[in-house]
Amino acid sequence: MSRATDNTSWYKVGVVYYTGENVKAGTYQLTVNLRNLDATDDAVSDDIQLRIYDTAGNAQIGSTQTFATKADVTSAKREITLAQNYPGGISFIFHPKSADGFTYAIQSVTVIEKK
Repeated sequence: MSRATDNTSWYKVGVVYYTGENVKAGTYQLTVNLRNLDATDDAVSDDIQLRIYDTAGNAQIGSTQTFATKADVTSAKREITLAQNYPGGISFIFHPKSADGFTYAIQSVTVIEKK
């Protein structure tokens, strides 16, 4: 879980999913179940952002992606294409888009290679 209180330091409120070593180039299906615990049915919820990093080189891979959240658990999917191998693995960093004070939950993350 992550509580958004300091948007100037996204890395302090992020949740990290590390794949492990030896991630091969290819296309992957990322599925994440997420929730905004403070959202209400009649309010517009804020978003969670995703940054993907090359763990060995500590460099961001591709652009930051955004997931809308709701009070109920929702499942979001993104296709991730990796142009090269990552021997040190990659990290998916999920963090609130703004300092709204909401509490966000990431309930599961799956990454499956598309054949």
